[in-house]
Amino acid sequence: MLAAKISKSRALSVMRRGWQSWSVAALLLPGMAMAAPPPVPGGTLATLTIGRYVCELPGDAMGESGIHQPDEDLEVLHASTYLTSHGRGTYLMWRTHVEITSGPKKGQVFRQVTPNMLRRLNADGSEGKLRCIREVLNNR
Repeated sequence: MLAAKISKSRALSVMRRGWQSWSVAALLLPGMAMAAPPPVPGGTLATLTIGRYVCELPGDAMGESGIHQPDEDLEVLHASTYLTSHGRGTYLMWRTHVEITSGPKKGQVFRQVTPNMLRRLNADGSEGKLRCIREVLNNR
């Protein structure tokens, strides 16, 4: 058996670089079928484009086109995490639905309008007025 060959003083990751791969799993679990995992309810998981998202409320025709809301700004980091001036948290995204699952924005829900724009949803699921736009070179 493979487990008998592993030294007790060594971690599994030292044994072989790809010890978590499907081929090694087949050796450890010979009776298991090697099928793809089942789909996630709600659709395929995704992540937002990394960068700083500046949030604003719509302005009017007589003044600014958008009124910056600095307390709502967020920076999307790697691995479904975000950062605000109040702390760090995580989000879950599937299709165009983004739900904040922890941190200072926990419970907020957004819809991804474009790869660079989010719109916060109201409690009833309708679109709210707050929009967050990812900073790029031409909109700083």
